Amino acid sequence: TDGLDGLAIMPIAMVAGALGIFAYACSNGVYAHYLAIPFVANSEELTIFCASIVGGGLGFLWYNT
Repeated sequence: TDGLDGLAIMPIAMVAGALGIFAYACSNGVYAHYLAIPFVANSEELTIFCASIVGGGLGFLWYNT
């Protein structure tokens, strides 16, 4: 391969991972209060969505070698 597969998916996986951590912190009232970030009710689905993007990206890299 030309190596562009990792360049295409790794930034997406890293950003999705960071957004997933932030979404989890926003969906948990204790963490949101401790970190002084706004609490967003019913936003746990964003954490699952970001985790699925990260998992899909890592699976793509695993089976693309």
